[in-house]
Amino acid sequence: MRRRFEPRTSGRTATARRSGPALGAVVIAAGSSLLLGACSSPAPSATRTTAPATSLTTTTVSDVALCSASSVSASADFTYTASSGTSPAGAVVFRDTGTAPCALRGVPEVQAESDGGQSLPTFEAPGPANITTAVLTPGPPSGSGTQAAASVTFSAWLCGVNSFSLEVRFPGWANSVPAPTGTTGGSCTAAQVTGETIYVSPVTAVTG
Repeated sequence: MRRRFEPRTSGRTATARRSGPALGAVVIAAGSSLLLGACSSPAPSATRTTAPATSLTTTTVSDVALCSASSVSASADFTYTASSGTSPAGAVVFRDTGTAPCALRGVPEVQAESDGGQSLPTFEAPGPANITTAVLTPGPPSGSGTQAAASVTFSAWLCGVNSFSLEVRFPGWANSVPAPTGTTGGSCTAAQVTGETIYVSPVTAVTG
């Protein structure tokens, strides 16, 4: 009876064969760790730049008391601009008669009067919305004599320049201020100016 001999493998070869798969697993595991580490690395944070804040400068109105009727004088001057001589235009000029600066603001109310002091039936158109403040100062030696003025225009006018005068009042005033147009001459009646419109601008500072 013959014996069948199986080929014998050495222990070294067997060990190598057994360690092959394990070594491959270690390599794969190590590669996977490196790959996961690379993928899980935090992305570099973006740098955020903040623009410097812009400072806003607020302009404040000088704290000057409003003028009263008792501290202001007024005068008016007109010329006829139309060839027909029926459209006088001019201005009312205000002066500080007190001892300290004061302010005028807005559109004054203007009332035309006859040379006898009778109110004439005129209509004053609403003034514009761009209201400004004008600061008046007393004349020398107390101040520089800064004045203020408001332009006055008539739609049509049949009375002579010196046949009427104006009474002017600012909002908040209890009384009006007379604004004579010069030497009184002639007469102006209600029939001549009934329904006429007066256009008045906001007061603005002028140099005297």
